[in-house]
Amino acid sequence: MRIHFVVFLLMVSLLVIRPIPRSSTLEAGQDDLRLQLRQMEEVIKNQQAMLEALKIKVEAHEKVEQLSTADQDKIIGEKIEAYLHKEQFEGNLAKMLRPPVEIGYKKGFYFQTSDGRFNMRMTGRLQMRYGYEDRDATGDDDSSYSLRRARLKWDGYAYDHFKYKIELALKSTGTKSTSSSDKDMAKAVELVDWWAEYGKYNFAKIRFGQWKVPFNRQRVVSFLRTADD
Repeated sequence: MRIHFVVFLLMVSLLVIRPIPRSSTLEAGQDDLRLQLRQMEEVIKNQQAMLEALKIKVEAHEKVEQLSTADQDKIIGEKIEAYLHKEQFEGNLAKMLRPPVEIGYKKGFYFQTSDGRFNMRMTGRLQMRYGYEDRDATGDDDSSYSLRRARLKWDGYAYDHFKYKIELALKSTGTKSTSSSDKDMAKAVELVDWWAEYGKYNFAKIRFGQWKVPFNRQRVVSFLRTADD
């Protein structure tokens, strides 16, 4: 009886506990492998994307290094050009605001256009004489005044190569005396120098008009030494 009962229990256990089929185990292993392959593929894709990004950054950095000098030169050139344009604009604005004619004094009074193409300077010098005679009680005192010499001169230039000069000599031809009945005082005006010159080249100039001869007595003798003439 015991033997039959044991056999019966073994048969029941075999019927209740079924063995796991081999096919389901293989399918589970394949699913795991597929999952791992997918994960590896995703990791590889991410690594490839990172490598591509790093490659792009390296190439861009190399291009920047290659073009940095040229770009810097270009930027510096643009800044210099902008500064020059600003200076030119300010200079043109200053020229526009300047008066058309400038008047001042520099070794004589001068008149000059704002563009500097025309200039005229006026100078002069004078020699005057005053005399006083104190007579005795029987006679009246006598005084006299005369303009011995006077010079008025205008010189300047026009455009780039033209120069000119005009000089007038003024002098008294008579003396006004308080005791004299002659009240007239004549004046004389003489055109001493007048000339115009064209000098585009330093080695050759063209001048016409009237002027003092170089190195003659009139040129060498000082104006002050003729005060007693």
